[in-house]
Amino acid sequence: MKSVNESENDIDSKLKNKPDKEEFCVFVQNLPFTVSKQGVFETFKRYGPCKMVKLVRVQSTGQHRGSAFVHYYSEMGVKNALNAAASMASPSD
Repeated sequence: MKSVNESENDIDSKLKNKPDKEEFCVFVQNLPFTVSKQGVFETFKRYGPCKMVKLVRVQSTGQHRGSAFVHYYSEMGVKNALNAAASMASPSD
C-alpha cells in the first residue's frame, strides 16, 4: 500500500509531465446531418485559424449527430466564433 506522500508525489509528477498547451474549442450544435467536416471547417475558419474539426457521431452506426467540436489554435478564434454566434442570436432591432 502506498503512503499518502507517495501518492501525492505520483500526482505531482504526472502534472509536471502534462503538456502546457491549452485547448481552444467551441462546441457547435444544430448542424445539418448532411454537413461534412470540411464544410464545418470552411465555415468556422473565418473566425480564426482552425486546428481541426471533430463531428460527433453515434458510435454504433457512425451517423453524424448534428454537432461538432471546432478546435482553434488560439483563444481569439474561440472568442470571434462566440461573438459571431451571439450576434446571430440577438433579436434584430
